[in-house]
Amino acid sequence: MLAMNASALDETTTNGTPATARPYLSGGLAALSAGAAAIHFAVTFEHFSENLWYGAFFLVIAWAQLIWAAVAVWRLLRWWLWLGIAGNAMILGVYLASRTTGLPLGPDQGHTEPFGALDVTCALLELVLIAGCAALLWRPSLADRPVRRRTGLAAIARMAAIPRRRDRGDHGGDDPRLGRPGGTGGHGVRDDGVVVRGARSAARHG
Repeated sequence: MLAMNASALDETTTNGTPATARPYLSGGLAALSAGAAAIHFAVTFEHFSENLWYGAFFLVIAWAQLIWAAVAVWRLLRWWLWLGIAGNAMILGVYLASRTTGLPLGPDQGHTEPFGALDVTCALLELVLIAGCAALLWRPSLADRPVRRRTGLAAIARMAAIPRRRDRGDHGGDDPRLGRPGGTGGHGVRDDGVVVRGARSAARHG
């Protein structure tokens, strides 16, 4: 019964259409872009204090990444994936230049900055985002692969069904003399709690 209920709770369709990997992929890409945007927002005011143009640059790319994430959750379009690749590749290029050779423009022209934990994390998010967009462009069928969704109730029902199945395998058949299920090895329990052994034991002591 529990196994049947667990199967009934499995969500293989959503609104009558087969569930696919599309919402998971779009949500993952959106989360990557939103994470990078959050980091850029966090350091925007710090860069404003250094230089107006640096601060404006960080503010623009932070909003751009946040808007990209919002649209990606709603719908993944091919040109939007291309835009995500191009935009984040440009950001990564500027970042690597600032850490290796120095920016060719601005007040810190030619000056290199050290790598930090926060900026490396942001760069990794953007790199994974680019790889994910490229994978979907290269093989669009990845988004249409069917997936099996399972609700929390179904998982609980399946976990509860496992010990029930084990209990059924450990006990013998019903004992018609006692009106209760017999125990392992031909044992039974009477209403008064006395253990009744099998027919061989009864014959031996009778």
